[in-house]
Amino acid sequence: MTEDVNTRAGEVDDDDFLMSGGGISCQFPKKGDSYTGTIVKTGKARAQTDPESGDVKTFKSGDTRLTKPVTLACADPLGRWDKEAMERVDVEDDNGERVLWVQGQMKNAVRDAILKAFKTAKVRTKPGLELGGMLTVTYSSSIPSGKKGVNPQKVYSAEYVLAQDNKANAHLLEDDDDPFDDEG
Repeated sequence: MTEDVNTRAGEVDDDDFLMSGGGISCQFPKKGDSYTGTIVKTGKARAQTDPESGDVKTFKSGDTRLTKPVTLACADPLGRWDKEAMERVDVEDDNGERVLWVQGQMKNAVRDAILKAFKTAKVRTKPGLELGGMLTVTYSSSIPSGKKGVNPQKVYSAEYVLAQDNKANAHLLEDDDDPFDDEG
């Protein structure tokens, strides 16, 4: 019985469970909204759920739609989107971290950006998101659905900088070019 519970829970690490939750999600209500940040955490892909009902989303085939949480440390994070006021509001005690839920068309944009970065750098390791890598995701356009009452599909663009090339990591690599050093 315990084995079934662990399998359903996704074999979550105790510390991850204890310290998780409460993150501010990246929200893209308007074209041009963009988040840039250093990757500080990635989670395992998990089932997408309907925000209102909590039901697991599936494709017509019955396959589960997946999403992957990626936590970004943003130097200039956008505030939380207030649906009622239709504007962004500041977040008290904001640490700048935002959770990007990579799914759908955004997944394709992020994947293409990662592949491009690894190819350009001629890195011989398996391409993927790296802790310390820098990711930018922008809501760049939309495609009309063609169905009445169905929102247009958001189209995203993405850029990825390998951890080794991310200038925000300079202080970690004991480089003299520390972007956080005010003394030059």
